[in-house]
Amino acid sequence: MRSLYAARRRTRRARIEMVPLIDCMFLLLTFFIYVATTMVIQRGIPLHLATATTGDSEGREPFPTVSIDQEGRLYLNKVPITEERLREELRGLAASSTPNPVIIHADKGVVHEQVVGVLDLARQCGVPDVIFAVEPRPARQGALSRGTAP
Repeated sequence: MRSLYAARRRTRRARIEMVPLIDCMFLLLTFFIYVATTMVIQRGIPLHLATATTGDSEGREPFPTVSIDQEGRLYLNKVPITEERLREELRGLAASSTPNPVIIHADKGVVHEQVVGVLDLARQCGVPDVIFAVEPRPARQGALSRGTAP
């Protein structure tokens, strides 16, 4: 009787299977890679920005962002805002103890006059620096690739 119990105990020895553990690790790795790539900070509303080869990467500080969509609507940090309210907010930002630059996200279809108007408004309010957000363009593409001169 004893030999039967000893034989059964030998066959039921616990094993750690590596294949399911490896599968779990790959699943976790895939999940974390996906989450890390989708967690890009978007400070403005989704727009089709103009392109430039000399644009720098955004810094890590969360600067205030003024966005102008294709219809000409204004947003401050993704919140719709009127021009009068934007003026008040920019004055408050400029009067703070550490005034930060303001980033302007303007859709490439926006009338140039409106972008200059927002720039002028920021200067009138005392904003120290204004940064224009652009999409990177390959260096080999010309700066004025829209067409040829008449």
